[in-house]
Amino acid sequence: MSLSTPISAVRGGDQLETDVPPELLATRCCEMIIGTTMQSVRATVLACALVVAVMFPVVDGSLLAAWTALLLGVLASRALLVRAWGRRVAGGGDTMQHFQARYQVGIALTGLLWGSVMAFLFTPQDAPRQQFLSVVLIGVGAVGMTTLAIDRRCVRVFLATMLLPMAVRYLSMPDPVERMLGVMALFYMVFAMGNAERLRASLLENLRLEVRAAEREQRLNQAQQVARLGSFDWDPASGAMRWSDEHCRLWGVPTGNRMRDRAAFMERIHPDDRAAVEDAVRQAVEHGTPAECVHRVLWPDRTEYYIRARIEPVRDRHGRLVRLVGTVQNISEQREAEDRMRRLAFHDVLTGLPNRHLLTERLQLALQRQEAESSSGALIFIDLDNFKYLNDTHGHDRGDELLRLVARRVLAAVRRSDTVARLGGDEFVVMLEHLDADPAHAELQAGLVAEQIRASIQAPYMLAGREFHSSSSIGIAAFRGSGLTVDELMKRADLAMYQAKGAGRNAVCLFKPELEERASARSAIEADLRTALQKDEFTLHLQPQVDTTGRWTGAEALLRWQHPVRGAVSPAQMIPVAEESGLILPIGQWVLRTACQHLVRWAADPALAPLTLAVNVSARQFRQPQFAAEVLAMLRETGADPRRLKIELTETLLLHDLEESIRKMSLLKTQGVGFALDDFGTGYSSLSYLQRLPLEQIKIDQVFVRDVLVNANNAAIVRMVLSLGRTFGLDVIAEGVESTGQRDFLAKGGCHGYQGYLFGRPVPVSEFEARMHATAAASLVAHALLHEASAAI
Repeated sequence: MSLSTPISAVRGGDQLETDVPPELLATRCCEMIIGTTMQSVRATVLACALVVAVMFPVVDGSLLAAWTALLLGVLASRALLVRAWGRRVAGGGDTMQHFQARYQVGIALTGLLWGSVMAFLFTPQDAPRQQFLSVVLIGVGAVGMTTLAIDRRCVRVFLATMLLPMAVRYLSMPDPVERMLGVMALFYMVFAMGNAERLRASLLENLRLEVRAAEREQRLNQAQQVARLGSFDWDPASGAMRWSDEHCRLWGVPTGNRMRDRAAFMERIHPDDRAAVEDAVRQAVEHGTPAECVHRVLWPDRTEYYIRARIEPVRDRHGRLVRLVGTVQNISEQREAEDRMRRLAFHDVLTGLPNRHLLTERLQLALQRQEAESSSGALIFIDLDNFKYLNDTHGHDRGDELLRLVARRVLAAVRRSDTVARLGGDEFVVMLEHLDADPAHAELQAGLVAEQIRASIQAPYMLAGREFHSSSSIGIAAFRGSGLTVDELMKRADLAMYQAKGAGRNAVCLFKPELEERASARSAIEADLRTALQKDEFTLHLQPQVDTTGRWTGAEALLRWQHPVRGAVSPAQMIPVAEESGLILPIGQWVLRTACQHLVRWAADPALAPLTLAVNVSARQFRQPQFAAEVLAMLRETGADPRRLKIELTETLLLHDLEESIRKMSLLKTQGVGFALDDFGTGYSSLSYLQRLPLEQIKIDQVFVRDVLVNANNAAIVRMVLSLGRTFGLDVIAEGVESTGQRDFLAKGGCHGYQGYLFGRPVPVSEFEARMHATAAASLVAHALLHEASAAI
């Protein structure tokens, strides 16, 4: 077998193989083709037997015997070569260099012998046997295509030497039908070679993935050993577990047999900790949520190690639990260090109050006691108003002194049994316990304490001989057997505090459930948006834009966010939060930059180079003073053609400052950037600004297109917009076209551009490009077939 083809492809031809060592991939190719050789030989022997049985009555026996002997001899030599190759592999010999040429010769001889059938065994006057020989050759060719596909040179030599004689034989015959059979034989040969090439690419990709998977597993074991982090894969149905090498080492068992069961897992866990581990497993299985626990492992010598185990359920697309995966990590040293740190770090250095760690522990105990006792508790969150101003104007020394005085006043305003803690900065928390069992009375008691604290903080302070005034915003969250966690309770008190700040500061606010619902949803999305920017979780989907013939002229870039937990997040959810938080600016810059990068890549692709790419720009981004300069800098940096970039703006955006909008648009327009007016007709459509703005295109909003066939008003608006486009010399594109009826109505009115589900939904860039290439390829094939048909005529 010739290995030069896969090796050369690895070194410079196929990109999908560049991350795998060429020699290793070539070796795997050898193994694959050798593994299919005996299957190919058996199929060929069977085909040979069929040919002998069918052709024996009509072909000279000596000729048939000679052909059979030659073919079987070549097949036997190939089988012996494979066996010799296997022995050399077992002995560590350099098999690729010694045997590849001989294997290729064997393939070529096999193909020539099968091709000789059409010269020596062909029966011109016996049509059934002619058809039989053709079918046998095609079948043998199919077997060769699949078994030899991994090696481009072998499969081409085999198919050519076998099928070309058949094509020549039929083409030389006088009957037109037989000559067409020759044409079909040529077509089949080309088709089979094409299929073999596609199969080869798929096989190479599979080999690459297998090699990379093996390398990743090896590296994972090495990394786990360095990090002292093991992993396991657990089948709940059978109880079988697969442990990594480091997991075995952490459990103190040999690493040879990696398939173990649940009993082996549990027997090494300290008896006092097994219940906690069982609870974690139960949580993962029954609730479908990740679970984590810390437990001890006992080695045979009774040595104890602290292990942190994390278990995550894996479900199929129907929601059924298929397995549990997890990690185990030796945290003994960390546990010892944490114990030392806990002894040293329970209190705030500046004020002497309990810090967050101690508060969390006490609050956790309080929440547990509330489950059993008939009393309530409350958490009071205190934030000093305008504390940063004091630090900035009078220095951090004065700020630290004020914090110490505030701590004393808060302590004086509560009972000795209550906990006062400083979280950091200017934030203090008071935990009240043993309040009235009635929730309303408990909230009243907590409110009175909070008012005392607020009044105490508001009294004047003497700092370095000067009088200072301060105030506070206070939030209250009551709790009584509500099943809240510490974090949830802290979050509620924090939300109430921010509500107090929003009410004008120097106020006390009690937490209400609706407050959490509004704030948590928004803050969660905002936090996830920031993470998405850091982790590059955004993608662009493209929706094609077409002309009247259905030809793709461009696309609109639409932002998509695939959250790792939420899944696909609707733009209606994320865009308002991004606008309010200011994150729309970096997101908008990301969209523009990514669009420019796609345009640069498209410019080198004949099928994609003519397309334009439209990008929606938010009002906040467009109103930035440096918007035009940033776009031009981005175009220069990426090298994108400005003429292929189209910026879509809304009417309400432009009306904010029309003159400034015209200035920015004109600056970009002179460099080739195009502009489209999005959602035309839904805002404050004005002929005056439509005439003044440097626009190229207006887009009919889908709200009008959707009912254009059933709503006379919508139909009239669409006709009016099309008429305006002709009057002002602007292209008009209709959005939301979903039916041929809508398209025909629009086309009749003179619309030349369309966008909607009728022509394509928004899809990932790779899928968009693949569809474009497929369309271009289909067009080329159709053109070629038409050309051949014309030439034949």
